[in-house]
Amino acid sequence: MLNYTDSINSQKPFLTSNQPTVETVNVLLTLDDFFSGMSEQANPDKSDDLTRHQDFKYGRELRNCNLDYSINSLKRVDEWLLTVKNRLPDFTEHRIFSSEYPLHNSSTIEILSYYLGEVIGRARREAPVWYSDASDHCIGEQAALTENMFVEFDSDIQDLCDFFVPKQVIYQALIIASDDGVLQDQTIWQSVLELVPSTILSNTDFNQPLPPVPIMELKFDRKIEFANLDRADLAYLQMMPPKWMKDDVLYEQINQLAKLYKTGKVVWAHVVQANKMLWSSDQAYSCPAGIVYDPTGRTPVSYLAEIAHKLYTFKNTIPDTDDIEILKYAEHITDEHTRMLGFDIPSSITPLPLKSTSLFVWRLHLPNGILQSSFPILISDETAEVTVLPAKFWEQAYYDEWIQDSYFEEDMYYGVRKLYESDNPWKKYEKHLRPQVTELTDDIPSLASEVSFNSHKPTSTDIAFVATSIQQNFAEARQESTSFMKTVIAVILFIAVLYGFKFFI
Repeated sequence: MLNYTDSINSQKPFLTSNQPTVETVNVLLTLDDFFSGMSEQANPDKSDDLTRHQDFKYGRELRNCNLDYSINSLKRVDEWLLTVKNRLPDFTEHRIFSSEYPLHNSSTIEILSYYLGEVIGRARREAPVWYSDASDHCIGEQAALTENMFVEFDSDIQDLCDFFVPKQVIYQALIIASDDGVLQDQTIWQSVLELVPSTILSNTDFNQPLPPVPIMELKFDRKIEFANLDRADLAYLQMMPPKWMKDDVLYEQINQLAKLYKTGKVVWAHVVQANKMLWSSDQAYSCPAGIVYDPTGRTPVSYLAEIAHKLYTFKNTIPDTDDIEILKYAEHITDEHTRMLGFDIPSSITPLPLKSTSLFVWRLHLPNGILQSSFPILISDETAEVTVLPAKFWEQAYYDEWIQDSYFEEDMYYGVRKLYESDNPWKKYEKHLRPQVTELTDDIPSLASEVSFNSHKPTSTDIAFVATSIQQNFAEARQESTSFMKTVIAVILFIAVLYGFKFFI
């Protein structure tokens, strides 16, 4: 894993460590395929093609274990594995990996290992992160299969292992289980209990399915970050909605900014389609974009990119499908002036719980104001709106890398602070800014602090783009105010004329 420097506020790097993985996607897709097969076998009328689901040795027996994500479902697995072992002669650690055994390199073990890791994650209330591992793992004196998967938890749980190899536990349970049909202590079920805090177990119904794992959010220490803000950051966090947004559904994103700053979780997003001005330094306008993201946070950018590409292929087409949702999306992405908020990606595209949504991209919240294909966003359980995580909160190395990978080097965060320090153009337009000052300072008192300008080392000291972007919005606000005053004056004059006309009559 790459090593990166600390973030702007000396926060632990979070855009490059503890990341979702492709292996996690493969695990979730494999489990979905397995459980979809179970559902379709139980309801054969719902599918004309049962063969698309992988069938394997012991597949039907494994499905009969009723894998419902309860802790006690692992007892049923233990009991079933014991019956499998008793059917196989000379079942020892020296022969368990022999090609003569049906369990050798079997999808049965693969499915079980994935299921076991996910059950442990649910029980611990932590999202498992899966990795492939080519190193040897031994069962007794025998080396396990070289193609292996292990799971990690980004855990703060004391005295519990945060590294787990499910296949080892499964093989160990097979070997230790006695031949007389009595389960020993070192079963899969027992292994799980040793990996879950007793405080959680004491409040868990072992017979009930465990709830899904929580969001695997990128670690954003809001308390640390907000403590280091000052008055200049007030201007940085606020947006000036353009005139066109007043009647646009995206205006709700502006209304929800304070809530997203206060309660938002950080996950990755990937662009599906965006206004072309967002890619250009010649146009400083902030504009809409369409993105795809995983609200559970478990999907890596590479997979989001695949789905974004699939969604974009619907542009300028009428898909040959009866899926109303896909037809609706194709119509939306073809018409670049429509919005689609919180759209659930159809299962025919991916079984993962991905979403696509439109959002307003405030150029000053990107490191250099120029859009790239993927970026972190804030999502919240309290609102369906999302927003770009302001780049000030990105780790410094990722911030710098974004600018270095682009053709444009101007530093937005520096520009905002420099502009604020010089003449603070925001002060004349406070009523147009969102969130309002009180919305932010009530939750982030540090925003009232005096400006400490030396807190950020810019990649460029040019602030031309920032000034242009700000002045464009301020010009619209001035025009709106002027139009309003003209209207008021016109009304006053009209009333005066009527009054004068009445007087002479």
